[in-house]
Amino acid sequence: MDTTAVIETKIPIIYLHFTIELGSKVVQSVPRDYNTFAYVLNGRGIFGNNNQVASKGQIVLFKNEGEQIQIREASAMADNVNDDDEMSVLDGLLIG
Repeated sequence: MDTTAVIETKIPIIYLHFTIELGSKVVQSVPRDYNTFAYVLNGRGIFGNNNQVASKGQIVLFKNEGEQIQIREASAMADNVNDDDEMSVLDGLLIG
């Protein structure tokens, strides 16, 4: 990921946006020394190895347990399955 942005940050970050189609999942590599969280923009998702479910407007904080995160589509569990799930994921170097 040797891409740069037009902004400068005080610490290194990674910002990702995912649209997850019905029945799909995302497995994303993340640096071990970064904190990672996801914000659900639309729909529902199932997060991590503990299968935590979050819906639109909620944040999920991942534990630093490895070098990847997993997000599965979960809108099929809801009554409204017309929209894909959208997530923003932000990783940042640990401070302190």
